[in-house]
Amino acid sequence: MDKAYLDTCIISNLAKGDLSSKEQSVLVELLKLHKNDELHLVTSEITKSEIDKIPQEYKVNHEIIYLLLQDVPVKETKIIQDVIDIGIIPFPREDNIYTRLKNILPDDNDRIHVYTAIKNGCYYFITTDRRTILKHNKKLFLEFDEFMVLSPSEIMELLSIRL
Repeated sequence: MDKAYLDTCIISNLAKGDLSSKEQSVLVELLKLHKNDELHLVTSEITKSEIDKIPQEYKVNHEIIYLLLQDVPVKETKIIQDVIDIGIIPFPREDNIYTRLKNILPDDNDRIHVYTAIKNGCYYFITTDRRTILKHNKKLFLEFDEFMVLSPSEIMELLSIRL
């Protein structure tokens, strides 16, 4: 079964009403595929921590949507691969995937989300963030064995061809 990671901006855009009606309809279809075990959707604890940072007066809708997605599994993020003992001070060694992502994605939060998706075996990364993630989709595809960064409508189009 295909596995896809939901970026925090999906929740934020839903909460703020910033998604087009087409993208909203597509998200409903993606959630139906998830409920029918045709697509495995995941997110990470980073999504919850980003929601927790939102000012209280704007947070409620974000929390409601996040809680409605509770059956979407949360995956662990571990950037440090291991610790090398080179004498007195142990030296944490960054995971190679995260290091490679530094050359592609300038934003640390975006990098952590994409890293978590790749490390947890996701084929797809679903986002609406055109400014900092979607514009790097070709580089990510080439660097990470055909890992795809897609908008909700793009993944639905791809999945409809495959299903």
